[in-house]
Amino acid sequence: MTKFTKFLTTSALALCTATGAFAAETLTISTWLPPSHPVNTGMFTQLTDMMAEASDGLIETELKNGLAPPPAQMDLLLDGAADIAILFHGYTPGRFVGTKLVEIPGYEGNAEAASVAHWRLHEAMLSELDEHRGVKVIALTTHGPGQIHSNKEVNTLDDLQGLKTRLGGGVSADVGRSLASSAFRCPRPRFTKHSIPGPPMPWP
Repeated sequence: MTKFTKFLTTSALALCTATGAFAAETLTISTWLPPSHPVNTGMFTQLTDMMAEASDGLIETELKNGLAPPPAQMDLLLDGAADIAILFHGYTPGRFVGTKLVEIPGYEGNAEAASVAHWRLHEAMLSELDEHRGVKVIALTTHGPGQIHSNKEVNTLDDLQGLKTRLGGGVSADVGRSLASSAFRCPRPRFTKHSIPGPPMPWP
């Protein structure tokens, strides 16, 4: 049996682990998403049930919110402050490059197909880049094509000029720079139990 210890995401989500022997174990899950977010209520709940079943009840989990902001989740795991976490690759520029492949502009498919393709490509090629050294990736996911939300009508690329545009990082930041818009990058805010739930998945 291996001990689950690390977890992360790109425009995607990547669950990660480190190995080690254990008897009964309570694993800490770090999340920066609001309590009602489907990642917490669905994905982590299902993962907890799967680990409990596979270990005959020896593995339990404790979900903790606010241990660190989104960009610090990888370091949180490497420091041993959490066993499982969710990391958005785009919030750590320069650290994850190969994962940008799943965000190629112009893709019109859906999140499920893209996530499956991302995992298969990771197993076949991207894992060799060793960008997740120190952790073991156990899942990857991504959402569908992003959209522009603006308080001003945008019909052409020229309409983006001069707009202050929030970009999450990764490929969206690269595209923003290429378009020469007044783009800036900022991570999604840290959520508390009083936060209003966000969209189903972290947006780039």
